Amino acid sequence: MKVLTNISFVFWLTLIFIVLPVYGKTNASDASEQAPLAASLKETALIIDDIICIGNDHTHCSFIRNKYYQQIGDELNPDDIIDAKLRLGTLIQFKHIDVYLRKGKQRGHVVVVFDIEEASNLQYELSYDVKRIKSKEDFYACFGETVPDNKEALINLCDKDKYRISETQQYISSRATDFNFLGSGKELSLGVSGYKYDKDADHFKQSLIEPADTDSWFTRYIIKHNTLSLDYYDPHLFNSPYYYFNATIELTKSRSKYTEIDDNNSEISHENNPLKKRSWFSFGKRFARYSYVSLDIAGDLDEKIDENYSFNYGFNSENDTLFPVYGEKLSTRYTTLSNGHRYQLSYISHVNIDDYSAISLGVNTDYYKESNRQFYSKIEDVGISARYSNYKVIDAKVGAFSGWSLGATFRRTKDWYGSNPQEDFRIIEFDAGYTYQTENMIYRFFLKVGLNESQ
Repeated sequence: MKVLTNISFVFWLTLIFIVLPVYGKTNASDASEQAPLAASLKETALIIDDIICIGNDHTHCSFIRNKYYQQIGDELNPDDIIDAKLRLGTLIQFKHIDVYLRKGKQRGHVVVVFDIEEASNLQYELSYDVKRIKSKEDFYACFGETVPDNKEALINLCDKDKYRISETQQYISSRATDFNFLGSGKELSLGVSGYKYDKDADHFKQSLIEPADTDSWFTRYIIKHNTLSLDYYDPHLFNSPYYYFNATIELTKSRSKYTEIDDNNSEISHENNPLKKRSWFSFGKRFARYSYVSLDIAGDLDEKIDENYSFNYGFNSENDTLFPVYGEKLSTRYTTLSNGHRYQLSYISHVNIDDYSAISLGVNTDYYKESNRQFYSKIEDVGISARYSNYKVIDAKVGAFSGWSLGATFRRTKDWYGSNPQEDFRIIEFDAGYTYQTENMIYRFFLKVGLNESQ
């Protein structure tokens, strides 16, 4: 099993580096911005004499310079200036960024100037997400691996099952972040969150042999998580513009309760209240214009179990963290599990309608397989999404913005579990979101409703 996992890992790694040059090219959405600057500097080769910062009262200039991938003595490349402005413009700790050139010490030499306006280093975030899905499952439960084609065998070997399920998920979180920890651009944040999953299900089992007997029962499954997390992010590990490091430690107190009531009002229930301490570390490298690779390590702090490793590749050319109106974002991940592996891919492209609105189209895939002598599970999930987003500037001087979105997602999930027959789910979801940002505070609200039908 380990040999197969290593082969899969090497194959994935090789495939990534084969396709890297494709995403190192200039993004088409930047063409209109690059053309004037590139044309003005095309005829004359300019040498960088110095790189300086203005307006950085609380931020080290080295942090700003690390977002610009050129050094003193290099020949000026206008694309690198545009990319540096994009990287700095997505950071919450800056209200405004301007980049321009000054005359150098001699003809053909220039000084690159980063003129910034700082925002508050401290940012507080409060968010609430709620999701509700109604599910309908009608299928034959048979004493065999497949549903028989013969009607007589179907009657003798199978029951007709119906499930009517209602699921509600609620997530509330608050977080305080210092985006300029020790003045070096490092981030330190403390978060508190709560999650509740509530699943009600009505079950009906009908025998196909006349006279048909019907059994019915009701189940309810509730999960609650309360989590305290500490996050640290160094965007320039070893003072390099290319390497970064993430670390997260989470303490989660959980409570789960399962209750089953049959048609005679007989009740069975059991509870579980685990306490988990988990950690997550990520080492990454940026390259080309918007691309990155990283290695993640996650596991349990106490028992050193369920440790898994992930290799990630992606790129991100979105123009804003909260309100992107153009650019693309790709994320791929391969994860090793204790008895299997998992592949994940997500891609989203923003097509700007104007400076304040965009249509975003996305695709997501997830493949999961885990098995041993006693257990087998496999999931294949594919989804497509479309979303309209709009935001407006309330007061640029104090960094006040607001935005809302409406979207729809269609997913198809195939599920194999143990010796049970394959389940095929078709899920459609509709969502609405609202975000309000000030210089010191971000408020988020997200609502999602969906329908799930099994075949």
